[in-house]
Amino acid sequence: MANISWQDRLRVVVVPSLVLVVSLLLYPLWPLQSIRIILENPPNNLGNISLWQWVGPVALLLWLPPLWLPLPAQQRLTALAATATLTLPYFQQTDLLALFILPLGWLPLLGNLGFLLYTNYTWQGFALLAIIPLLLYVRIIGSGLFLWLRQRKQSAS
Repeated sequence: MANISWQDRLRVVVVPSLVLVVSLLLYPLWPLQSIRIILENPPNNLGNISLWQWVGPVALLLWLPPLWLPLPAQQRLTALAATATLTLPYFQQTDLLALFILPLGWLPLLGNLGFLLYTNYTWQGFALLAIIPLLLYVRIIGSGLFLWLRQRKQSAS
């Protein structure tokens, strides 16, 4: 979210990249073993509201618009929080509090629908709460995309 150049952003990646390279030099098969462990012992997804359970790593593509679109700081923060909710491999209904602490108006009131849905649809009822961060994401990214396209059209004419 910092207003810094791409060169400075790349400098921040240097240390984590070095740690990754050193870890691969010391133990080159750790990524494959991690994947094998996850495949042999799949996690319990009960209560998960993330899109990851349905589309897998494809959900990570949702990170691109909030990172690349020119958005005001508050909207970018809200979009990033909604994106995390949608793309993390496991995100519980109670974790929506991390999103609801932001000024979202009436939308956090829908968070309690999970308990009502749970009584009728068990764990799948909680999964329906993914609609809350999805609505928020579409609202922010949609308006940001609209403004960006309008600015490009005005600068082209």
